[in-house]
Amino acid sequence: MKQITETSYHLETIFANMCRVVGANYHKVDKSADNWYMEYEWASEVEDEFKEWMINYIWKMPKATKEMYGRTRMSKRECALAVSMFLLNYGWKTKVEK
Repeated sequence: MKQITETSYHLETIFANMCRVVGANYHKVDKSADNWYMEYEWASEVEDEFKEWMINYIWKMPKATKEMYGRTRMSKRECALAVSMFLLNYGWKTKVEK
């Protein structure tokens, strides 16, 4: 198993929480595979809750902001924009409501 390095600690924390909210086993998701983020899906409400959590996480954690964006401070609005882009690229697919 790959060791979490100091440079990826916060990203791995975010990913672990992403897995937790959809019931995925964090240790079994292969992030090196193409389209790994298509393996699971979440309801839009769950995605919104996760988004709010992640915004606050990077906003309140200067070390997370530094690790992920190379800055020690970001406004909450900047965090929201960054999280939107993160989820667009790496978020689970959204369940289609019938």
